Amino acid sequence: MIMNKLIAMNKEFDSSIDARFLQIQNARREALARKAKRN
Repeated sequence: MIMNKLIAMNKEFDSSIDARFLQIQNARREALARKAKRN
């Protein structure tokens, strides 16, 4: 019972980490694109 709760919490945590990682990747890509346009 407790294990299931921990696993569920872990999954939620993982998905929020994934979302943040994707946001960072997108921001980095946009910054690079902006730099490329300037040159």
